[in-house]
Formats: sequence, C-alpha cells, structure tokens
Amino acid sequence: MIAKYGLVYSYSKKEDTLEVYFSDGEINKNVREGDVELFYKDDSVVKANIYGIKKYIKIRINGLIYYPSEEFIALINGY
Repeated sequence: MIAKYGLVYSYSKKEDTLEVYFSDGEINKNVREGDVELFYKDDSVVKANIYGIKKYIKIRINGLIYYPSEEFIALINGY
C-alpha cells in the first residue's frame, strides 16, 4: 500500500502529462509502454507518467492536483 503520493498535471496545446509520484529517490531505470512510462529506483516504482490522459478525463487544473476524486483515482488505477 502506498501511504503518500503526488499528482501533477501538465498541459500544453501539443501534449498533456499526468505525473504520479510514489516516493523520492534517484531514478536509475525507465520503461515506456504505450501512454505509460514508469520510472524505477532499483526494483521500486518511483514515478509514473501517463501521456495523453485528456482522451479519458477532463482535468481543469495545470499543476499540483489536490484532493482527487474517487473516480479520478479509479481511472488512474485502471492503467
């Protein structure tokens, strides 16, 4: 179970990215598969980027997302 996380949304006319932070740590490996890129420190996921999420949900904020809804979290968990 993850006790702490951070969500940051970045939007521009060309692309949008949702960054999901799970922990601090130096990243020493990353793997991209489709719209999802995972960043690792050894075997632990430190961060995930979800590209093009605006196809699935409308986010009306650019920057840190405070108090995401249960539906929003369920969508992210679906990835």
